[in-house]
Amino acid sequence: MKHFTLFELHQFIERVFLLNFEEEVWIEAEIADSRLNNGNYYFSLIEKNENGEFLAKASASIWRSQVMGLKKKVGNVFEKMTQVGTKVKILSRVRFHPRYGYSLNIVDIDSDFTMGWLYIQKQKTIAQIKSEGLFDLNKKLVLPQVIQKVAVISSEQAAGWGDFYRQIENNSFGYKITLQLFHSKMQGDQVRSSITEVMNEIKSSPVHFDIIVIVRGGGSSVDLSDFDDYSVAKQIAECPIPVVSGIGHDRDVSVSDMVSFASVKTPTAAAEYIVNHNYQFESSLISIYQHIQQFARTQINGYRSNLSNIVNKLALRSGNEVYKKSDHLKQQKLELTRKMYTISKEEWQRINSIKSEITLFNPIKIMDRGYSMIHQKGKWIKNLHSLEKDKKFSLRMNKDKIDIND
Repeated sequence: MKHFTLFELHQFIERVFLLNFEEEVWIEAEIADSRLNNGNYYFSLIEKNENGEFLAKASASIWRSQVMGLKKKVGNVFEKMTQVGTKVKILSRVRFHPRYGYSLNIVDIDSDFTMGWLYIQKQKTIAQIKSEGLFDLNKKLVLPQVIQKVAVISSEQAAGWGDFYRQIENNSFGYKITLQLFHSKMQGDQVRSSITEVMNEIKSSPVHFDIIVIVRGGGSSVDLSDFDDYSVAKQIAECPIPVVSGIGHDRDVSVSDMVSFASVKTPTAAAEYIVNHNYQFESSLISIYQHIQQFARTQINGYRSNLSNIVNKLALRSGNEVYKKSDHLKQQKLELTRKMYTISKEEWQRINSIKSEITLFNPIKIMDRGYSMIHQKGKWIKNLHSLEKDKKFSLRMNKDKIDIND
């Protein structure tokens, strides 16, 4: 039986490969591992069956000399196509090296295949999210009337974070809104694990956030595909805090956008969304204030008019009453004057009668008729028994006077 050394066997296998794979071949596979070293890309490619079982595995590479050409050809898709978990269709040279074994050298990539696969994956994610009743879950939450505390998921280096921060800090209304940045990968195969980790950190934070905002800079549709991942969309959909997605894309909508409470095109628009929300509350307060002010003014004017009417009526009534009372007083005054005149007349008559009596009984008048008066020791002598005959006394008759015993 013929035998080979290992090197001889490998040389034989190498000749077999060269004879059977003279030209490059197109291969469909999934990237299981990806790493960059000194400008060269190294991959582990796998194929699974419908049950997820491994059917095949191979090593592949893109040499540095070919990288620039491929990037120029496929553009931004290149980064996505070299991520773990991506399905690719590659044009490869199939080689077997006696020392390093079997490998694939990638010389071209079919970007349309990957884009189609990404679209299919996106539709599967949407279908699964809907089947689990998660699609509108975050949308059913209610925003507080005023947004004051915002958790921001972004990268510290992302231009979108800077735009969002400046727009909030310099808002024209002067609203004070507290921002807390939770750093996360926003592109690449680490997006899924990073978003999950940050979401859990926010939910367990002692700070009660009013809203979560996811922002990043702009990018292509392929860059956006990181947010079509089921695990990322599920985290957003099940989040107990309203999520606003502002991941920066004008032409396409990610699954994460679809399941968020609200979706805007840019980080700046996300900031405006928050500011406008607070402005709507302030406007409603101003409207209520103006309504109350108008209502109060109307009520005051009404009461003022009623008071004016009451005052006029009181003035009219009081004028009538004053006129009536004045007329009554005049009548009473005339009556009183008449009574006073009558009383005065009667009194004068009575006084004159008394005066006549006084005049009639005046001692001087009486003496005119021949009577006289005796005065002794400062008092009038009314009978002779009171007269001390030996003492001085005066005898008066009319205007004449005579002293006796003087």
